[in-house]
Amino acid sequence: MSELVEAQTEIFALLKQKEEQLLSIRASDEPLIEKWQKFLGVILPIQIMVIRKHGYAGDQKGLAEFNEKVVREAQTDLELKKLNEGKWLYLFKTTFGLNEVKAISLEDAQKMTREIADAMTSEEFLQKIDEVMATLQEGSMLERRQRLLDVLLPVQMEVMERYGFPGEEGYIQAQRAMMDYFFDPVVIKQAQRAQDTIFKRAKLMG
Repeated sequence: MSELVEAQTEIFALLKQKEEQLLSIRASDEPLIEKWQKFLGVILPIQIMVIRKHGYAGDQKGLAEFNEKVVREAQTDLELKKLNEGKWLYLFKTTFGLNEVKAISLEDAQKMTREIADAMTSEEFLQKIDEVMATLQEGSMLERRQRLLDVLLPVQMEVMERYGFPGEEGYIQAQRAMMDYFFDPVVIKQAQRAQDTIFKRAKLMG
């Protein structure tokens, strides 16, 4: 068994132990963005814990390096490919009721990320953020972040639909597909550009 297959097998087994938690996310009436954040709150600590055992850093950079290796080697290692696909299908079926996991090419992932970043950093959109934040002068940091996400989601979904990911289900599918490319410099740069611009405008960072 290769190192990556061993790591993915352990991750999958540990995630299955969280089935009750994942089902409770699915059953809740919370907004989509909150469900997604809770989902990440379940899977990320497990992934980080396992990859550390295999010599990767226990942070986002280490996870990106691990995912890059998985994506690259799964192209020729059918066992790893099947295991990785099975893991994601289980997670998304259990948590969101999805019966298939869509993929996106690296080229389209780069284009989609760039289009989302362009839309989010346009002056028209930034003015909308100004208006929303102005109504939350006394709001807590959590309230301000949540309201910001409520504004960002429709913009992301509009772009994602053009790449074959329509509606709320499409949003979840696109987020999953993009996980394969978090290591890509173009994707990282565009996502960082959007986040920095928006958070500064919303006065959520210096």
